[in-house]
Amino acid sequence: MELITTEFLLQDCLRQVLDVLDPLAWNKGIEVANALPDNFPIMLADEGRMRQILFALLSNAIKFTSEGSTFSFTFPLRQS
Repeated sequence: MELITTEFLLQDCLRQVLDVLDPLAWNKGIEVANALPDNFPIMLADEGRMRQILFALLSNAIKFTSEGSTFSFTFPLRQS
């Protein structure tokens, strides 16, 4: 498996995943709270793989969250 690293905004990648998953959450009455800061830095990673990871994590979160609930996710920034 070859990784193709590029610079991208995680905000854009996450929005694409949520655009697909929002109808599933809506059908269960689940509110997805996105706590990704607007100033999150540009990522250097394989964007396609990151999208797959986010899709798997968030679709499982929706699947295993009770109807009418809310879940949120955060991406803390480390200070270097």
